[in-house]
Amino acid sequence: MAEGGVAQLLLSATHGGGGEQNSPLLASNGEGRSSTSDDDIEPINGVVDFGREFFNESKRLWCLAAPAIFTSFCQYGLITVTQIFAGHLGTVQLAAVSVENSIISGFPFALIYGMSSALETYCGQAYGANQYEMLGIYMQRTWLILNSVALAFLPLFLFATPVLRLLGQTPAVSREAGSLRCG
Repeated sequence: MAEGGVAQLLLSATHGGGGEQNSPLLASNGEGRSSTSDDDIEPINGVVDFGREFFNESKRLWCLAAPAIFTSFCQYGLITVTQIFAGHLGTVQLAAVSVENSIISGFPFALIYGMSSALETYCGQAYGANQYEMLGIYMQRTWLILNSVALAFLPLFLFATPVLRLLGQTPAVSREAGSLRCG
């Protein structure tokens, strides 16, 4: 791709994509003013105004946060339901599911999720500094790093039973948790 090609993809021309007049993708509505200027609030002059604006901002916040809340609820709900059913099978199965969720699956997921959260910060900084080509570079670097970390954790999944035995788990719990690692 030609120099500035990535930047060109992330920029939009306001009239027909001619490329001469470049502006950030979401920066303006074509009339020279910010697209968020219509959403600015009026001055708050009393309790009623404060209550109205608090309600409006809360409603916007909940609309933005609802998908993330639902996703988190489903992810953790799945773990909880799995542990509830495992508890009905027996204490060894419950212990195995708990160990598998917290050590075998939980630790790598938490580390990779935390590392990938840094990408959000880097991309926001690059976009704010008008370094649009760095967005793609950050994404590619992150893919390489996260895939390398995932490969480094692969032995933990493949050899879960011996790893748990080394950590001091009982043979029965280690065997059961090792059988859950890829399921």
